[in-house]
Amino acid sequence: MDETGNIVTEEAEPNPNYIRGTKREIYKFLNDFLPGGQSFQIAQMSTKHPYLLLLYSGILITATTGTGILIFRQKDLN
Repeated sequence: MDETGNIVTEEAEPNPNYIRGTKREIYKFLNDFLPGGQSFQIAQMSTKHPYLLLLYSGILITATTGTGILIFRQKDLN
């Protein structure tokens, strides 16, 4: 409203702090790939591609299990 009480509308301007382009795509991927982002999406029921999250979880489980197996094979546990 202005001084006389009239409603004034202004054109919307884009947020200069909004992340765009490649950086945004990287953040979206990390949000989908990492378990914390996945749990947040599932809790909010906001995921648009649950099967992709399942695939990412499988990849992460396989990679971390494989790394653990390789590390423990090198140690003498006796």
